[in-house]
Amino acid sequence: MGEQHIKVLRAKYEKADLLQEKPDVLVGARTSVSDGLVSHATLLRIEGRYEGTVPSTVGDVIIGEHGELVGSVRGARACVVLGKVHGSVH
Repeated sequence: MGEQHIKVLRAKYEKADLLQEKPDVLVGARTSVSDGLVSHATLLRIEGRYEGTVPSTVGDVIIGEHGELVGSVRGARACVVLGKVHGSVH
C-alpha cells in the first residue's frame, strides 16, 4: 500500500509518530478475532483479521499493512489505515 492509502483522522500529531508508538493491544498477523468488541485506552494495532466494532473513546487505532478490519472504528482520536477496512471509520 502506498502513502495515498494512509488516512489519518482527527490526529493531533504526525502519523509517523503514531506508527512508532508501542500498542497496548496487538492483534497479530496470524491472529483472527471474530464477533469482537475491544476497548482500549491508548493504542490498538491490528495486523491480523478483526471482525467487530472497535469503540475507542480516547485511543488511537492502526490497521497495519497486513491488517483487515471487518466492522467499524468509532470515536478514535486518530486512525491510520494501511491495510483493509470493510466497514466505516467514525
